[in-house]
Amino acid sequence: GTIQTSLQRPSLLPRTDQLSYCSEGTGIALKVLPCDTGPDAWVMAPSKGGDWLFIATCLKEVSGDGGTTARSFITYPENYTVGVTFTVQALNFFKQTRDQKYSQSITELETRLVDASGTPYTEGVTRISRFDVIRLSTLLHAAGISSLDSSHPSDPTASLRYDGLVLTVTINCLGSLSGTVTSCGTLQAVCFRTVRGEAVYLKRS
Repeated sequence: GTIQTSLQRPSLLPRTDQLSYCSEGTGIALKVLPCDTGPDAWVMAPSKGGDWLFIATCLKEVSGDGGTTARSFITYPENYTVGVTFTVQALNFFKQTRDQKYSQSITELETRLVDASGTPYTEGVTRISRFDVIRLSTLLHAAGISSLDSSHPSDPTASLRYDGLVLTVTINCLGSLSGTVTSCGTLQAVCFRTVRGEAVYLKRS
């Protein structure tokens, strides 16, 4: 099968002076930096809509001569929405017969989001056209992450927002004896591992 992803910024973002991790705001979070935002493609770079999606929470801007470095946080990435669409195939049956019943797109399937323990979210997924749309904060919660401003396991002086993490979303589809798929019972989000990383941009002089 195939998987595609997308990212969309919310139509309204809170003012940065209302956010505890922004230096323009209260500044009471574990790690505080100036806050910035940009187009969706800028926040999700270098991913390009395939089966993995990068969402920047912390940016590092490097001057053209490699000298000056400035860091900032993306404004409220938790409220961005992630789009997921996929096609499920019974490869051998489909190759042999080319029958579409062995190749099901997401529009023909039912999905739901569950957390790491299997508990479903009643309103976790919204189907819009051929995409399942999930708020990033919902995925984080399903993976057991209560706040991006929690301390990072590898560096208690830094936050998850600053150092980053990796989430895996597993798509569980059960096939019938005939080789077809009628439903994908779960989209399961798990915090796979925490990483130390950031998006790096070259500042043109």
